[in-house]
Amino acid sequence: MPTIDELTKICRQWTPTSLATFYNWCSKESGFTLPPHMWPVCLALTDVRIRNLMIIIGPGATKSYLTSTIYPAWVIGHDPNETFLVISAAENLTNGFMLSVARIIESNDSFKFSYPDVKPDKNAGWSTERGLFVTGKSAAVPDSNFFGCGLESSSLTGKHSKNIICDDLHDKNNASSAESCKKVIKDFRSTIPGRAVATGTRFIVTGRRWIKEDLYGNLMAGGNYVTMSLPFERESSDRLWWDITVPDGLECVFTDGKVLCKDGTWAGDKLEV
Repeated sequence: MPTIDELTKICRQWTPTSLATFYNWCSKESGFTLPPHMWPVCLALTDVRIRNLMIIIGPGATKSYLTSTIYPAWVIGHDPNETFLVISAAENLTNGFMLSVARIIESNDSFKFSYPDVKPDKNAGWSTERGLFVTGKSAAVPDSNFFGCGLESSSLTGKHSKNIICDDLHDKNNASSAESCKKVIKDFRSTIPGRAVATGTRFIVTGRRWIKEDLYGNLMAGGNYVTMSLPFERESSDRLWWDITVPDGLECVFTDGKVLCKDGTWAGDKLEV
């Protein structure tokens, strides 16, 4: 069993293993660990060359817990100037993400030991209405470190972020027909790109497929996203598999087997096949 010092040292690194370790440490009291089918997502999330990432997987796979809760908290711990805007079809879903991230930063041992200088800045804001602000964030970064809202929420107006996560923009209501999907696509294209910052924003889109006319199919056709289709398992096989498509000309962990860190160095983790 690793010591706290060993766990802390790992969590302060920028590698897929670091993110997975932070996931497991955060989840220790709940009694679960990172599922094997989410390991390739850790590879993608930690490779900074992947600026547009789409993760397609069915419900119950813990993709929201990893991408919309654990990953943002881990990144903010590394750099309190990072900002996250999480958008969903349902406002209450993103409120849940905010509360989960707040609990991790405020009271989870994994965060407190790994990133002791990053704490809630409750004078700046620490609520679902205002967003979450942490200490150490530059005054030149006006946006909250973490904010969540619905796709059609008025609170989205004026928000900008270095990381935009679109988690389940489709639900059973807005994916019921090709026409309803067109509206989601229109809202996405008219709203989401404008929330980016001038220095560049990373876009992460996650969800399950509904019909062929949904937003995810539309983005796949555009060819600009690293797309990961992640079934739990294949029929007649005990191996977990993943299907990954990479835009033409993009070098990343899935083409060269290495993860590029924020400081331009190569992470030690290699692509597992």
